[in-house]
Amino acid sequence: MKRKRLGRYDWSRVLERKDSHCCWEKNGQKGEAALIQIEKVSAPAVGTFRGEPVVIADDGYSWLQIAVEGQHWWLTAMLAPNGALTQYYFDITLENHLLGSRDSWFWDLYLDVVLMPDGRLDLLDEDELDEALASGDITAEQHALAHDCAGKLMKELPERLPQLQEFCRELEKELRRNV
Repeated sequence: MKRKRLGRYDWSRVLERKDSHCCWEKNGQKGEAALIQIEKVSAPAVGTFRGEPVVIADDGYSWLQIAVEGQHWWLTAMLAPNGALTQYYFDITLENHLLGSRDSWFWDLYLDVVLMPDGRLDLLDEDELDEALASGDITAEQHALAHDCAGKLMKELPERLPQLQEFCRELEKELRRNV
């Protein structure tokens, strides 16, 4: 399993950046968030959604990372230079370690859920999850946890998209004040 940090300082593609961090609490949940404003990259990062290319990082893009205490996912909301939310990317996690700083981190459980702003969903990297189980990198229980969490997200996200968008905008606004 890979260990990923909230601050994403190991991202060599990003040459210049500004960032901010906050702890938050809302509706009985709490967590941490970071906004990474990408000023300059060595090359654009392009992912795919159902075979179509999607720019996920380039000069002027921002990444809003959100970790929720007690959950088995970590959200990265990607924003284009014009501020449009372009994609919500949920890493399914084994553990979220919230430390109150940009050093917070999680164990990545391979599986990912992508939600587009129009409500379309995709499940990514099932093959990586299965390979991790076959090689003994994860247990059968961890494999099942990843599938259960991803399934729950895919069921709930489309109907909660307006609340998710609003929450992301609130956090983005707060974090931009602190950059």
